[in-house]
Amino acid sequence: MVQFRHIKKLRLLGWILVLVLMTASAAHLLRTALRSNEALAISIAAFVFALCVIFKIGHPNRLPSAEASRRKRLYIPLSAIPVLLLAVWAANARLFGAFDVSAVLFHLKHSLAYDGVRDDIIEFAGYLAFGLILIACLSYLAKRDRRLAIMEGIAAIGLLVINPATAYAYDRLLNPARKGLSLAQTYEPVVISTSADRPKNLLVVYLESMESTYSEPVFGTAFADLNTLSGEGLRINGVTQIQDTAWTMAGLVASQCGVPLLSYGLIMKNRMKNIETFLPNADCLATQLADRGYQTRFYGGASLNFAGKGKFLSSHGYQKSIGLDEISPEKRGDVGEWGLYDDRLFELAMDELQALSDADAPYLLSILTLGAHFPKGYPAPICYELFEDAAQMDSTLLSVACTGRLTLNFLRTAESRGYLENTVVVLLSDHLSQKNAQTERLNSYDRENFLLVLGPEIEPGAITKPSAMIDIYPTLLSSIGLSTETDKAGLGVSLLGPEPTLLQTNGLDALNLAIRADRDLRERLWDLGEPQAQASGNP
Repeated sequence: MVQFRHIKKLRLLGWILVLVLMTASAAHLLRTALRSNEALAISIAAFVFALCVIFKIGHPNRLPSAEASRRKRLYIPLSAIPVLLLAVWAANARLFGAFDVSAVLFHLKHSLAYDGVRDDIIEFAGYLAFGLILIACLSYLAKRDRRLAIMEGIAAIGLLVINPATAYAYDRLLNPARKGLSLAQTYEPVVISTSADRPKNLLVVYLESMESTYSEPVFGTAFADLNTLSGEGLRINGVTQIQDTAWTMAGLVASQCGVPLLSYGLIMKNRMKNIETFLPNADCLATQLADRGYQTRFYGGASLNFAGKGKFLSSHGYQKSIGLDEISPEKRGDVGEWGLYDDRLFELAMDELQALSDADAPYLLSILTLGAHFPKGYPAPICYELFEDAAQMDSTLLSVACTGRLTLNFLRTAESRGYLENTVVVLLSDHLSQKNAQTERLNSYDRENFLLVLGPEIEPGAITKPSAMIDIYPTLLSSIGLSTETDKAGLGVSLLGPEPTLLQTNGLDALNLAIRADRDLRERLWDLGEPQAQASGNP
């Protein structure tokens, strides 16, 4: 009897351990695949755990022989397929961003290889392991209690309904709106129709994660210096974040080429450093300006190898690109986790700006800061000298405030030295802030990217126009006097003109759907046409 009691306790302990493992796996997959917050995913899993515990109470200690025999048979849960789909989706959401079936097909078709495959496969296998663990736990429990088997079958329906794969299949196969907007037919290569007699210089400063939402009163004085600059130029509100523009490289591509960073096979987001060509058929800002005699330069604090940034810049008109690796150790000063601190970056960029302003040719200088990078911001050491209460400030808000102060000081110094004559200055965020300590408060507002245009012929003020990062490319062209017949470039529309943007005419959901469902423009920009068509010279 004593031995039986020990066995019973061990079985109960094993049952609880299996249940704990099942709920932990479910919480992890739900949180990653559905991009829900951790508390919600844990709450769902805890509810399932409690329900299973209630079902277990009063379960007979001894099973009929038929029931005992059923335990020995292989039981494949009905939820196995939706769970595996959830695991696959979670892995892709973690590794590549939004999962794209056509991107996978492109990858297989063109045999793209890159040195990150091994790490990706390991991480992908990890998510599949979570899925298989969950299936094994469901099988174990369902074989021992028919009520749990019934509940598992019902859960399978729910998992299919909420599964992102179901929504993806609906968008691609059944959603009637999927054919409403053709990106390939909308895309317009730039044809300059008018040009200013005296070309204006263009200084573009990308402020990492410095979205306009930080100017809300709840964030205190974090945006004070950028608000000061906004009173001197044209503040453009309404720049919404659309599909495939939510990270730095995507923001650069969208704002300088007028297109989202459409995926190339499975290589998405920050995994583009090993591709040989970067959007080879895209028409972009620096190329247009270099063809018209501009000197084109890029300065950033991070490595150019990260996310294929260097290949994008060198293949799209930048004659000189400087990142962390191009700066000698003695010139770097203190280096943070992501690269050069913003104060040192602006010092080096000032030297470049002086050289460009002393030359006879017009110039394009793009600068990319790092300070407000997620997850906590990386304020330069000098920030603690610039703000008396820096030690008490949230790290993210200090980074936002400090980058704003450094930007203001940079422009004031450049102006006092005469470096900004006949120059248009554009300040903008590269994308909305990713998850940080301020995310919950940011999400309580309609979040927007920051965009400010300063220049000798720019009337100070503010306008609001529903738009996206793709609209910044033609806006940059028109701000320096280079215009197209339609005020359009790529998929974008100049925000300085009257033409409606794609976001205005189609709405956010339809535009995002068109980007997700697109295949034709992706193939065109990445030069993924059939080899026969390429050889014959056809587009």
